[in-house]
Amino acid sequence: MGEKKYILVLGGSTFMGLQLLQNLCSSENEDYEVYYINRGKKYWNNQVKNIKNAHHIFGNRKEKQEYRKLIEYESKKLGIDGKKKWTAVFDFCGFKYSEVKSAYEALKGKCELYLFISTDSIYDVCDKSVRKEGQPIKEEMACRPKTLTKQAEYKKDDDYAHHKLKCEEFLYNYVEKEELPFVILRLPDVIGPFDDTGRFWAYMKWITEFNKNTLYMDDEANNLKMSFVYSQDVADICLKLINMPKDNILHKSYNIACEEVITLKQMIEQIAKIMDIKLVNIKNTDNASKFYPSVDCGPIDITLAKQMLGWNPTPLEEVLEKTVTFFKQAKGKYREEENYAEKKLYKKIKTD
Repeated sequence: MGEKKYILVLGGSTFMGLQLLQNLCSSENEDYEVYYINRGKKYWNNQVKNIKNAHHIFGNRKEKQEYRKLIEYESKKLGIDGKKKWTAVFDFCGFKYSEVKSAYEALKGKCELYLFISTDSIYDVCDKSVRKEGQPIKEEMACRPKTLTKQAEYKKDDDYAHHKLKCEEFLYNYVEKEELPFVILRLPDVIGPFDDTGRFWAYMKWITEFNKNTLYMDDEANNLKMSFVYSQDVADICLKLINMPKDNILHKSYNIACEEVITLKQMIEQIAKIMDIKLVNIKNTDNASKFYPSVDCGPIDITLAKQMLGWNPTPLEEVLEKTVTFFKQAKGKYREEENYAEKKLYKKIKTD
């Protein structure tokens, strides 16, 4: 065994965070001592508890001062004092800048890498005039509109995106860079095993169990190309970043996604093909409710991540196959998440 590496995951009970914990605690990573902080909510039959050597710490991110004190206490208990540091901190659950600020106050000078999981939805509250028609969005296009009126309008339209961008702005504008070496990953819609949003599973259920109900498609579903990212690829790049030389990659944001882009109609057709089911009940309409995309910005450009991080995503067709396989095997096994997907689908059918 080599020198012990201390890893902290903020979040981690489900989806990408869960998969990262599984990666970190695999037998090939014996040098990692892994801790994760969350409220202890149970997902996927409390799957996280099956991970050996992952130490759970109960903490509520919304109680910001208590959360800061908790990180400080756990750091002190491990002897992390600035000379000894967290090797990496992965933040999957920072949704407001005040939450990121409290983590920063606890971690400054005490970690070698802070990785913040952001979203491509931030582009929906940014200046749209800098975009180039027909081209994917690049990282440098994340700038607020110049007028306060337009900023307020975009915030009203997408409060989540506003707050995630505010988190990024805090890191860029208020953090002392030497005190918190950070990397920001901007993710599009994420698909893969342990997806607790219910969206992908809902479409699978429509294809297999409810296709007597019409699935309505509008022009956006037929024509708008979307970016996706595979949850396991996100976990893998997080793991890779721990040992990557960091001189040239820090204090930057990176779009990460699959190479391929796809329309919603193409995606549903591909899922049906994987499941060997013929689609017969799709109709066009002017304005259909749909689960994807969750953003309006369109595809994102991943050139920077490929150049700087060695980003090499799984082909989208393979991602869809693996995700379909997971949910086929999950049927009847994870009733809470399955019921959630069914309710999501019922609501859509009722709306349409």
